[in-house]
Amino acid sequence: MKRTISVFTLLMLSLLTISSLQAQQLEVRGQGELKAKPDVAVLHMQLKVVDMDFNAVMNNLNKKVNQITKHLVKAGFSKEQLKTSMYQISENTLWRNGTRIDSGYVGTQNLMVEVSTEEAELTKAINTLSESPVDSRISFSFKLSDEKQKTVQAEVIRLAIRDAKSKAELIADESGLKLVMVKDIKYGSSNIHPPVPMRMENFKVSADGAAAQFQVQDFNIQDEILVVWQLQNK
Repeated sequence: MKRTISVFTLLMLSLLTISSLQAQQLEVRGQGELKAKPDVAVLHMQLKVVDMDFNAVMNNLNKKVNQITKHLVKAGFSKEQLKTSMYQISENTLWRNGTRIDSGYVGTQNLMVEVSTEEAELTKAINTLSESPVDSRISFSFKLSDEKQKTVQAEVIRLAIRDAKSKAELIADESGLKLVMVKDIKYGSSNIHPPVPMRMENFKVSADGAAAQFQVQDFNIQDEILVVWQLQNK
């Protein structure tokens, strides 16, 4: 009977010890944030054709793309820089006095050209598109290159880890405890907030540096990490 009681007592003490160790844990969320200037400009062109004949719509879109391609190549750009991001031909439906009228077809093709945000190249691209022989709706946006995005994101993660550790050390020290080891780490995905795209309508910049008339907004990159520490008394 005494042996049974002793075993039971040891078991209870072990459970209390384990419970105590589990209770002495600290969960802290670290956050990192950086601003980065985009190094890639993306110029977008939207072509639109309306015609009663489906094949005519398709052929006219092709003609417009060929005209723009020749114009860009003549200005010193490569054919490979011009890419299609969207292509669509659908019925052109109009409504008059509540009556549906089929008015042929409407074709839309979105093109894009990526260039460096360096002033000379960006100025050249904007001027070239503004002088295009084809009517199109033009806008431009900015982004981080893959290489720069990886570099910035890695630094943001480092900042989040340092933030978590700094908070944990402060909380533990003020509580009369100390950090022993990392028990768990949970990581999600980073948030990248790009600036709002700009629309270009009859917009032209001069080669003498007038491109500085607008300021490119920085990207805001945020990330967070959850770290669990094992604690013990000092």
